[in-house]
Amino acid sequence: MASGVAEWWSSAESAGAHYSVGAWLFLRAIGLIYTIAFASLALQIGGLAGREGILPAREFLAEVRRQFGRSRFMAVPTLCWLNDSDRFLRFLCWGGAAAGVLALTGVATLPALMVCWVFYLSLFGVARLFLGYQWDVLLVEAGLLAILLAPLQLLPTGPVDAPPWPILILLYWLCSGSCFFRASRNYAVGMLPGDASRPLGTTTRLSHCLRRRRGRRISFLHRFTSCRPW
Repeated sequence: MASGVAEWWSSAESAGAHYSVGAWLFLRAIGLIYTIAFASLALQIGGLAGREGILPAREFLAEVRRQFGRSRFMAVPTLCWLNDSDRFLRFLCWGGAAAGVLALTGVATLPALMVCWVFYLSLFGVARLFLGYQWDVLLVEAGLLAILLAPLQLLPTGPVDAPPWPILILLYWLCSGSCFFRASRNYAVGMLPGDASRPLGTTTRLSHCLRRRRGRRISFLHRFTSCRPW
């Protein structure tokens, strides 16, 4: 039995060598997506989650701090606990865009992808409704797998290293099974008849948040539940 397991392991590793080009392209694509996502968000973050924005990150974090205390870091994992100013939000965006360019060009791919993932997760936690769509969640998941797939070299290299086959399995699951279940869930929810127990749609929640935003008096419960996309 041990010899059979060893043979299966070696065959799986040899099969992974055929995916070196695909893994190289995947990392470059993730870098490009990060660059576009961060750059586009940098132009909007002030009006979305800034101090005078629609859903200010500062007010949200203050309420989370009062509600959760020391467990707030687990409830909302974000670097904005260190600084919640508009300047820091823009720094996260433009810093993530610069790291995305590094990942795109293959320079310090592993550190660059780690910076991209941490910065995007930080913005993901405070932007809430505006980064709560499925493609944002998918980018967080794919970005984490890209870190596990990234090479250790600091200088650009070609598709040399074969990706580990466990990471390939996770990528297959992410690209096929995860997307399938999400699409099935959305289709099933869309086919259900409307009732009062169903959560509000994204557009309805956004318009409701905008109406409640007038006067700058929005309750924590409303922003943390009704205005959150999950």
